[in-house]
Amino acid sequence: MENKKAVKNCLLVATYALVLYFLLTNYQSVFSLISRFLGILSPFLFGICLAFVLNLFMRFLEEKPIAFLERKTKKKLGKFKRPISIVLSFLFLILVLTALILFVIPQLTKSVKMLVSSMPFYLNALEAFINMTMAEWGIDSIVLDQIAINWGDIIQKVGTFIANTIPHLLNITVSITTSIFNMFMGIIIAIYLLASKENLITNVKRVLYAFLPRKVCDKTVYVGSKLNESLGNFISGQLIEACIIGTLCFIGMTIFQMPYALLVSVIVSITALIPIFGAYIGAFGGAFIIVMVKPISAIWFLIFIVCLQQFEGSVIYPRVVGGSIGLGGLWVMFALIVAGSFFGLPGMLIGIPVFAVLYSLLSLSTRKRLTKKGLIVHTAGPATDFIPQPETKEEHDKQEGAQK
Repeated sequence: MENKKAVKNCLLVATYALVLYFLLTNYQSVFSLISRFLGILSPFLFGICLAFVLNLFMRFLEEKPIAFLERKTKKKLGKFKRPISIVLSFLFLILVLTALILFVIPQLTKSVKMLVSSMPFYLNALEAFINMTMAEWGIDSIVLDQIAINWGDIIQKVGTFIANTIPHLLNITVSITTSIFNMFMGIIIAIYLLASKENLITNVKRVLYAFLPRKVCDKTVYVGSKLNESLGNFISGQLIEACIIGTLCFIGMTIFQMPYALLVSVIVSITALIPIFGAYIGAFGGAFIIVMVKPISAIWFLIFIVCLQQFEGSVIYPRVVGGSIGLGGLWVMFALIVAGSFFGLPGMLIGIPVFAVLYSLLSLSTRKRLTKKGLIVHTAGPATDFIPQPETKEEHDKQEGAQK
């Protein structure tokens, strides 16, 4: 019996080794196949992401504003709770997009048009400012000539780039059309997912419990529920945090009379969806826009955004996002850096909630092992309140003497 088990384990190890060797030697083909597969599933992936985000608002509606439909006196109306919540969720999304189209996008378009039309003047002013500043610092004319900007060469390169891009317009048009179709299909898929999410979850559980051991299924369901909770809290917290920092940026730029306040604030708010470092990315984009108009204002803007980011990173983010997923500021930074190093931007977006789940599972496992070993953990106090439970009377007396 033991020989059969050993042979089975050896076969499994050999199989895993062969599969791993094949994946490593053909990683380009594997990545290409995965990319193609994800491209085929893009409508489903978009629908799942949209349904997950809208489910946060739909769940709030079902638990609070329209929960009265399930009262005993209104049983007949209870069956309309889900359709009403789905419709209201999509109406809320349409309302947000409409507000962007009617109020924000026109202002952004106006700012961009003004920026483009004034670009030659801004570039000349910037070049004059740089040359004047360097002349005041005593840099000789030879160095100034070496760093002089050849705008004619830049314009020629831009024209060449545009000429080379025109032949690809057909591919770009096809790509845009495909993306619109995938978005439309994704919306339909999201509606189906929201309407029957309980049935889908039940069916998945039935398949798991039918083909896998119960212990594995219990752990899988628990991890899935924790990941769903952590990811939902992270997304809602990230959206709230982005709105807060975008609003504070707009207020500060308006008070200090900086140009393109709305345009820059929207950029900062959107990039703030990237945890921790997103606002800095938006800050450099905003500084590039401002420096064309007022170079001095760009410097003050960078100082302002650094101060705002420090306040956001130390006060807002740990409480809004870190508190919602159960992670401290240090662990949020750790998860962000590690996940971002391995997986880039997607890792930054999902690394924190995934790490929060792993942290929760590790805490639960640690607590169970300490309990099994007969140790006491005072969780209400600081870490120094961890006191192992004495197993003998001599150890008990020795521990009491040490505490005194």
